[in-house]
Amino acid sequence: IILLVLNGTLACAQTDRAHWVGTWAAAPLEKAVVPGQTSPANATYRNIVHISLGGDAVRVQFTNEFGKSDLVVASAHLALSAGKGAIQPSTDHTLTFGGKAQVTIPSGAAIFSDPAPLRASAFSDLAISFYLPEQSIQQETCHPLSSATNFVAPGDDAAANEPLAARSSYFRHPDCAPNTGSCQIVTHTDRVIIAVFADDARQVD
Repeated sequence: IILLVLNGTLACAQTDRAHWVGTWAAAPLEKAVVPGQTSPANATYRNIVHISLGGDAVRVQFTNEFGKSDLVVASAHLALSAGKGAIQPSTDHTLTFGGKAQVTIPSGAAIFSDPAPLRASAFSDLAISFYLPEQSIQQETCHPLSSATNFVAPGDDAAANEPLAARSSYFRHPDCAPNTGSCQIVTHTDRVIIAVFADDARQVD
């Protein structure tokens, strides 16, 4: 995992101008869906991501960079994590894409959600839940060797407050974490640029 924080501009005077800043990211790689593998479709995935910078709004990038066909995300939610795969219900937000709950991501592309008005503290854990409806998926876009615990359950359970029924990394493979590419957050401060590159060795539970 590459954790990247890019905050602010190199300005001489302080301003109160809001701007988007990267607060979490994963390096996407390709993984073929092999014959006999359980289909990645008709399932809900919950990613727990540990952000660096806090702010007043969040937008999430979903990626299909290595997919061989369009990828449909039928619904997606963002909330503060309550631990153990659960969310804090009062913080739950339905993610939209151009004002719509469902989005189709073309092969080779990535897309950002609309901003969600979620106030998140620095170094907090966010829960990103999304449902992939029935569809043909021949190749996944994922991040191998994930050391954070993510969650998967059959059917559409993206709005669930409680933990999902089963625990796994993305697409039922212990070495692959989901299509969530990155998160950006709104900040009102101007600071020098900070970049951190590291393996995320935490076990988020």
